[in-house]
Amino acid sequence: MNADQATNYRYLIREISMIDDQIKELTTQYDKPHFQEALSGLLLSLESHKAQCLKESQVFENWIVAIPDKRMQHIMFSRFVEGLTWCAVAGKVGGTVDSVKKSAQRYFDKEVLS
Repeated sequence: MNADQATNYRYLIREISMIDDQIKELTTQYDKPHFQEALSGLLLSLESHKAQCLKESQVFENWIVAIPDKRMQHIMFSRFVEGLTWCAVAGKVGGTVDSVKKSAQRYFDKEVLS
């Protein structure tokens, strides 16, 4: 896992929600027999994209719960799941902005090397 992948998690969650909204809208607005053929391909494509997003989000979720250091897990969760700023993360877990940010960066660097 790297910082870019972790940052993408929140976007994946939003994208999944948007796909769900699109599917709901399409199936309610175009629930007529003459739309079914055209609609089925689009719905299949949306469901496929949603499945890929869910798979990617699950990889991140599995990674974050496997972090052995609970403080680091808390830092990563606060930043990448809750979307807190580094300042808010520092206030929540204790420490300075620089210390929590550098701790996270060192953890990512260590992940890359393993």
